[in-house]
Amino acid sequence: MSDVASDQAVPQGQADRRIAVRNAVMVTGSLLMTWSIALLIRLILPRSLGPDLFGQYSFAEALAVNGFGFIGFGIDMYIQKEIPLRPEHATDFFGGVQLLRLIASAIVLVVTALLARTGSHDADVVITVLVFGVSQLFITFAASCASLLYASRSVGRLSVLNIVSKLLWAAIIGISVWRHAPLWAFAGAAVVSEGVRLVVLFRLSRTVLGLRLRVDARNTLLALKSSFPFYITAIGVTLYGKIDVAIMGMQVSDREVGFYSAATNISTLAMLMAPLMGWVLTPQIARAAPYPAEFKALMTRSLEWTLAVAIPLGLALGLGADVIMHAVYGSRFDPAVGAMRALSPMFAAVYVSMLCALGLSMSNRAWTVTKVTLLSFVVNGTLNFFLLRPSLRLLGEGGAGICASTVWVGTELLVAGTYIWILGSEVVDRRNVRAFVKSIVASAIVVAMHLATSRLGVLRLPLDLAVYLALVLGSGAVPFSELRGSVAYIRRQRAGGSAVAEETKSSSG
Repeated sequence: MSDVASDQAVPQGQADRRIAVRNAVMVTGSLLMTWSIALLIRLILPRSLGPDLFGQYSFAEALAVNGFGFIGFGIDMYIQKEIPLRPEHATDFFGGVQLLRLIASAIVLVVTALLARTGSHDADVVITVLVFGVSQLFITFAASCASLLYASRSVGRLSVLNIVSKLLWAAIIGISVWRHAPLWAFAGAAVVSEGVRLVVLFRLSRTVLGLRLRVDARNTLLALKSSFPFYITAIGVTLYGKIDVAIMGMQVSDREVGFYSAATNISTLAMLMAPLMGWVLTPQIARAAPYPAEFKALMTRSLEWTLAVAIPLGLALGLGADVIMHAVYGSRFDPAVGAMRALSPMFAAVYVSMLCALGLSMSNRAWTVTKVTLLSFVVNGTLNFFLLRPSLRLLGEGGAGICASTVWVGTELLVAGTYIWILGSEVVDRRNVRAFVKSIVASAIVVAMHLATSRLGVLRLPLDLAVYLALVLGSGAVPFSELRGSVAYIRRQRAGGSAVAEETKSSSG
């Protein structure tokens, strides 16, 4: 009750900022927990299964993810764009979209099973693909319910649910490892946890938004029509994210797939901000999009902070690849070190691409994102298809992963550069360009120092960190003073809002 009173008592802009900050804190906390749990399991699985069996697991998951990328229909981005403005609209299209998804999922299950058999995989892998497919269906349904809640800025119970469902998934994976369960049981962990999450999310959506399941053909078609650019983009993004593993599973050994998947598992640690950007930043960009000055300010400063976080993350993973890989997976996965190093520049490009794509989509330029995404998918898939086997022959064991990593990085750099060229001054200004250049120079100095001090071994890593921090702080590449000012401002606003709310309650009493 006090939150509502506070929001009504202060100007709307301040209330929006406080809600955004509060949601960001809750989502970030939830992400830290869920990603920590997921990362722990992702680190345990390769060591427990070994390169060959983990390669089969990764291929089955990738094939299911690619297939079920076609049933999203782009509706989640439509939800994030429209529901903040008219929450009651959700009932108009939600039921019809879910019915179409059910019909489409049956087709996808058949196609993915046939593709798995075409790749000469045995029955266990085919069954695992199907089980992963069911989990992807639940994930797709749950994601739409979650998008409704995020769009309505009701994230408290959702954040707790994410943690609980991830713990359930981890527990089932742990039991499967302990019991040496068949491969499909590991995929079944996602079915159970995501099924529970879906049921709770749907009930929350009914409570918070008054969501009802009904089939309204007209509104469903209108929503799908408006979502079509997002849909095509989502297909490209989904296929792009897993196409390399799917192609590898059909061209090279399960062992090579296992090496590459192990490298990408560790590298996903650097993608922690991705959901936060999508769930928290999207509504803010949507509200700022009609106002050019506010849009530009939000985009330029977001780009600056995105690079400030992404560049050192990629640098750390690249320089510490051999130590991290050996410590986490053991000597069996040493051939994956090259792929992990090759992936290190990718994260800055990925985050820049995500931010620019959000800006374009929220400012009614979704078709631009669609075209760039489809182009990147075609480039990535084509290069992997033709280069994986030659790279394996040329580079030896682990060579396919190095090829896939290099292709991924190159494609992401192309995408990020294209987006920046399209947005121009809407996302780039002198300040963030200077910060980027300073960070790159600092990274180059650290890499040179790392190579020159090879005799120090593992001790180089803390030295690398200290030197990088000294360089970026000393040069002003990272605006920590601004961050401190923003935190202080938020605290003042919260304190002021609470004081006004108390005064309002007292006077009304």
